[in-house]
Amino acid sequence: MRRVSAAVVLMSLLMGATSGCGKEKAEVDPAEERCRGALGGDAVSWMDSIGAKDYRASRYDDLDIVGNTLKGMLRTWTGRENSGDLNYWRDVCDMSSDTTGKDVRFTWGESRYAFSETVKKEKEVLSRLTRRDTDPKSKPDYRSSRVNSDVLLTFLQQDSREVPFYRVYLRCAVPGARDSQIDGDPVAVGAIGETGSRLDGKNVFRHLLRSARLLAKRLDCQNKPQIPTKVPASMR
Repeated sequence: MRRVSAAVVLMSLLMGATSGCGKEKAEVDPAEERCRGALGGDAVSWMDSIGAKDYRASRYDDLDIVGNTLKGMLRTWTGRENSGDLNYWRDVCDMSSDTTGKDVRFTWGESRYAFSETVKKEKEVLSRLTRRDTDPKSKPDYRSSRVNSDVLLTFLQQDSREVPFYRVYLRCAVPGARDSQIDGDPVAVGAIGETGSRLDGKNVFRHLLRSARLLAKRLDCQNKPQIPTKVPASMR
């Protein structure tokens, strides 16, 4: 990715195949398995089709550890005033191609904002970043869709030359957490595209919604959030 510093600023402000009988099993890429576990096989096939064919080596713990750590963070959350700027998130799938320049990264983690304040806060972030940009041609893009009481989709890109951010925010009441956690410390499932491009929003959010369902199952969300399978038209 080019212009990495802009992406870092925005992130800080926001957050197997087997062979036939009698043959040895083919070696399975652990990074590919990680992607399949976090997103499902359809997402892997889609990323292959757009040219992001190379799985980057896993830089973090496996999905069980990521899910259990996130669940523990949500369970012990004591209030946003006590959490400061710290929030837990990890890459769960990272694919790229030096040949095509495609780069797609998916993440699981905590949201930086309370669920009810997410849209307002993200718009404020985008506004601050836009004011720093002295280029008069800069055209920020922000969209959101509240699917139901528990699910929110957002898209943010400071400019068409910058990094696009796709997010699914989820109210998830974790067993053993305080009552305020469901609204105060929601879950964020995200995707980050390559600098200066935009992915097919319908496909990105379709795979993010599936990933959110997989994560909700791992977290044992007691409120049973109704995560849709269809992407709202405004986010395509």
